[in-house]
Amino acid sequence: MSKKTPKAEEKVNFSKFIEVYGFFAAVGFILSLYAHNNIFKAFELPSIKEDWEFLAMVIIAGTGAVLSLHELYRSLFREQYAQLRKWTLSLLGDLSFLKIVFLILMSSCSEEIFFRVALQPSLGVLGVSLLFTLLHLVPQVMLLPFCSTIFMSNVIIGTIFEHTQSIYPGIFINIVLNSRLLFELSTSTKSPKEAQNKKENETNA
Repeated sequence: MSKKTPKAEEKVNFSKFIEVYGFFAAVGFILSLYAHNNIFKAFELPSIKEDWEFLAMVIIAGTGAVLSLHELYRSLFREQYAQLRKWTLSLLGDLSFLKIVFLILMSSCSEEIFFRVALQPSLGVLGVSLLFTLLHLVPQVMLLPFCSTIFMSNVIIGTIFEHTQSIYPGIFINIVLNSRLLFELSTSTKSPKEAQNKKENETNA
């Protein structure tokens, strides 16, 4: 049986992510367009200065609240957070910088379209938050603290969407949160010795 090379594993993992988030975006767009007719309204930009200021204030407050929740989880449950990082790395594979950026943007947009714009009008804030949490159950991690963090973060984002009907706060918050996690993983996972071994393997290939 042949063993997948790191490049092959990266390609497979990245393709799977594209398929999943592409599915979320496509289904979310169709549902929001035909079931709620709210997809274009969700992407509308404010037309007056006061609305821009309110949206900016909401984005800043929401981002701060969600980051604080995740920082609290990280500081209180360090061992579980380390396990989460390890599991995330095994899932992502060895993605390049550009692929990480693309993945952050695509996941943030597609999840907000699917969960917030398409499902929240029917399921409500709590229903969508619960569904999102269930889809993020992670093996080998203390589930209650992690799930509580995911659930409360989604309640915050869902409440913001409920009051603004704008997809931009949720997308921005997700981009900031995912960027922090993925770039931290990409820069702190390999020891100098591992990095040197990888470089030598690429040279000899």
